[in-house]
Amino acid sequence: MRPISAFRQRQNTIAYVRLKKPKTALSATLLLPFCWFIQGSAFAAPPVPINTELAEHSVEFRRELVPVTDGIYSAVGYGLANTIFIEGTDGVIVVDATGSQEAAQSALKDFRKHSNKPIKALIYTHSHPDHIGGGLVFAPAGSGIPVYAHATARDTYSEQLSEIEASLARRAQYMYGSHLDDHNRPNLGIGKALDMSDKTHTVVAPPSKTFSDRMSLNIAGVSIELVHAPGETDDQLFVWLPKQRVMLPGDNIYRAFPNLYTIRGTRYRDPKAWATSLDKMRALKPAYLVPSHGRPLTGQTEIAAVLRDYRDAIRFVYDQTL
Repeated sequence: MRPISAFRQRQNTIAYVRLKKPKTALSATLLLPFCWFIQGSAFAAPPVPINTELAEHSVEFRRELVPVTDGIYSAVGYGLANTIFIEGTDGVIVVDATGSQEAAQSALKDFRKHSNKPIKALIYTHSHPDHIGGGLVFAPAGSGIPVYAHATARDTYSEQLSEIEASLARRAQYMYGSHLDDHNRPNLGIGKALDMSDKTHTVVAPPSKTFSDRMSLNIAGVSIELVHAPGETDDQLFVWLPKQRVMLPGDNIYRAFPNLYTIRGTRYRDPKAWATSLDKMRALKPAYLVPSHGRPLTGQTEIAAVLRDYRDAIRFVYDQTL
């Protein structure tokens, strides 16, 4: 049996760690009974130290309002997911809302040090709770602030809160290591930790403006393209700012191996569709990549390589599985 491959983070690129053959399959098999024996004995090995690479990866999620380019900021580390602010001539567009109202309020407070312009619109890249839980902070009930999302987002979110909610919540606690301390869970690979500080994730600002394939907008003087891009979710979209050449890919790329199947159990994630969506992004040749998890990337050449490698990794897993 060959061991599972791992992924290393180096600067803003994703490098592959080569698979290594074990010296013998038999030697590992013979050691198992011995390991079981010493586990409960006085000679048991000390606890395994925390994975150094995973601990170092926490730098990716240090709390900071990161300037991307003129008028665009990514609030990283306030929650599991980011919230992104786009300042226009007479207002602000918010993309994703983190997972709780508390996190959203903290991010907005720090952004207000840069701009006091009113919020003109909220955009959800998809319906996962860590992206929409703080929506009411940016688009309060009765405010009339439009909330944009894909046409299937409302039904997809409702499904998560229906008959499968209990099992999803239970499995998510194991998946996210909710019962572990910070030493044993330095981060979750895509963020510091799951935000469980309040229960507002079940009360969100619902989408009021939806589309099926593509929607062109001009909000506060900012030209925006919303493009359906199924991948980590079927209702995923990416936000493209053509003038600034800024790509907001949602959860279709982050600084970890693509989560092709989630152990908490959700809808099937189509690898072929995910790879195709990455190709749509690559074709636009973005100069800035601002994901909803982790820190932004800058530079057309570097971003092109990251998007290519991510697409290739997905296609490789799909092809080799078949």
